[in-house]
Amino acid sequence: MKKQQYDSDSWDEYGDYVERENFKNASLVHKIFSWHSFKFVIKLIVHLLIIGLLGLIFFRLCTNAPTSSMNALLRTEEDVKAYAENDGKLTVLKQQLSYYNDSAGRFTLYEVRYIVETEELQFTVRYNNSTTEALRKMYPDETISDTPFVFILQDNNGNFYTSYNRVRFQRTMYQYERVSFHVPGLFASELKANSLLYYPTPSVDDYIYLYKGPMVGVEGNDLIKTLYFSAFYEEKVNFEKAPFSSIVVYSNGTEMTLYNYKNELKGDKTEKIEQVEVHETE
Repeated sequence: MKKQQYDSDSWDEYGDYVERENFKNASLVHKIFSWHSFKFVIKLIVHLLIIGLLGLIFFRLCTNAPTSSMNALLRTEEDVKAYAENDGKLTVLKQQLSYYNDSAGRFTLYEVRYIVETEELQFTVRYNNSTTEALRKMYPDETISDTPFVFILQDNNGNFYTSYNRVRFQRTMYQYERVSFHVPGLFASELKANSLLYYPTPSVDDYIYLYKGPMVGVEGNDLIKTLYFSAFYEEKVNFEKAPFSSIVVYSNGTEMTLYNYKNELKGDKTEKIEQVEVHETE
């Protein structure tokens, strides 16, 4: 008689079959403390960890950015008035820089918008609760709230912009603020003097800004070329010292395009909007 041959896979299957049969016939105590049960528990734990990790990654991807309502344009008193006076036809520009976050990853800016008629620069600020915890470690003897930061802008000419409107939001582990700064002269510089961009109208106050071809306009010494966003701890504000965070929020070397604001500016003044005046405290 020819002897039957078995390969390694057959032996593995046979071994699994024997193990399952022995497990079924074993007592309850033996089943609980058997190698079969141990392997099952280990596999279950591994699967749960993988599912939990994937769920956490998906959750972070869905919640680490502001919602559309957090990015919507604020309707300040000036915006409401300008909207009515211009029959709802305002000029809103947008600009996309390469980076809108600081090197330490503490603050990130979103959806930078420019309302020409009211000379407002608007954007959304986001910071993690861990940023506030880092501040608390710096000042362990002080009682620090969950929203302890105030913001200013500074241009390349050394001018500070310390007054702004804001609306605050909170989502998961992040704090958000939609802010609006009044920056006089910013839009006139871009729309009239920078020949790399479009010219919306030939009706200007100064004849040198009339469009006559590329690179004809002459930039003044007070042209705003760069705006820097800075965040300070509200109890330790000193414009001459390094801020808690600094980000370039505007550069006149980057193209600006029209933004379709749809119905964002339609309606009364934004609810829960408040004005902030930042003063040096030290």
